[in-house]
Amino acid sequence: MEPGPERSRAQRVSDALVKGGLPLAVLAIVMAVFFGEQMGIDHEVQLVVPATVDPGGALPVRALVFANVTEPYAELADAPVDLTLRGPSGATVLTARLDRSPAGGTEGILTVPGDARGPHRLQAIARGPEGSALASAEATVTIQPSPELAPVHGRLAGALQRLSLGPVTPVEGATAPDVLDARVAGAACVPEAPCDLLVHVGAPAASVRVVASASTEPTSEASAVTEGLARLTVVVHGPEASAELEALRDGAPVARRAIQIPTALATP
Repeated sequence: MEPGPERSRAQRVSDALVKGGLPLAVLAIVMAVFFGEQMGIDHEVQLVVPATVDPGGALPVRALVFANVTEPYAELADAPVDLTLRGPSGATVLTARLDRSPAGGTEGILTVPGDARGPHRLQAIARGPEGSALASAEATVTIQPSPELAPVHGRLAGALQRLSLGPVTPVEGATAPDVLDARVAGAACVPEAPCDLLVHVGAPAASVRVVASASTEPTSEASAVTEGLARLTVVVHGPEASAELEALRDGAPVARRAIQIPTALATP
């Protein structure tokens, strides 16, 4: 069989360099540079995988194959991609071929063996029309059980940082609303930040306001007369805050109720 043109060119270059007395080590470098420039690279694979996965879990994989990568603008190529997952010892754990994605490229989900552990190498090979390798890429995937999540606890708060309502105290000679209840919008107030109190006023109707204290500063006026829900805005100072709700009718107090305002040192 006659040698091909690449082989003939290689033989001619090699013979010329050997005749010139070039050392073998230098000869190898010159030959690698010469033929590396002749071959070139015009395809590239980009592999997208998570860094870790649970044993027996799902490993999502996405691969993008680009053509004409030496040109100013590469283009996405429609090429099948084969996957090989190898364990720490180099043994093949599983193989698969990715499916074409409607969004471009290829994608798929591999099921990792339940007994696999440690760093694994995932190799992706893009195939040409006749099955030849166009380009390849590798990624490291660590297979390990996910750490257990810390138990979820409710917000820790002292007794004076929780909502507490005192009894409704009617003003002598006046008729108090049959309901004077309050809650904090968002569950708790944050010191030095505006905070809304939602006050439920029963019958007979009345307006309500918050009486200023050393720890609570009202920033809204008394509400309109209502037999329903009123919104009052306050700013609390410090980690604990208390105030007094006052129901008014015709501008005169008809009932009062102490309130311990729930506070939090950070936003929910």
